[in-house]
Amino acid sequence: MFTTDGSALLSIDETGMLRETPVDPDQIASAVCRRAGTTLSGAQWRARFGDTAYRDVCAS
Repeated sequence: MFTTDGSALLSIDETGMLRETPVDPDQIASAVCRRAGTTLSGAQWRARFGDTAYRDVCAS
């Protein structure tokens, strides 16, 4: 089941606890950047994404 605004998936885990998992790409990117504390450098980007054009995914 999704939240009324469609930004998260609601589910119940094996212990019966309700979980809310974001599905909005902007919310997910923001959470990842907060956890990482930094964006990928050009070298890190190339190592993971090859020739895909660099994009500062954690730019504020």
